[in-house]
Amino acid sequence: MGPVAIAAILVTIDPSQDQALRAVLRARGDLELGETIGARIPAVLDTGDAVEAERALREIWDLPGVSFVDVVSVDFSEASELSPEPAPGS
Repeated sequence: MGPVAIAAILVTIDPSQDQALRAVLRARGDLELGETIGARIPAVLDTGDAVEAERALREIWDLPGVSFVDVVSVDFSEASELSPEPAPGS
């Protein structure tokens, strides 16, 4: 398995566009969204590498109604390092 880039992000939005933006963000295959808090949507971005992560972040930032994207943390790991250990006896 190859490298992955998993980023915890916070998307600051125009609250009047919350539902529309959530629909657009949900349609992306690389995002898991949390509940909106005020004008922010917490999310986890799961991409193949740093280049894909940067591209995805720029795409999100460029969406109408998004005013800022904070990157809280990023984990660059090999996918095999993130796989759960097999259960004992399996």
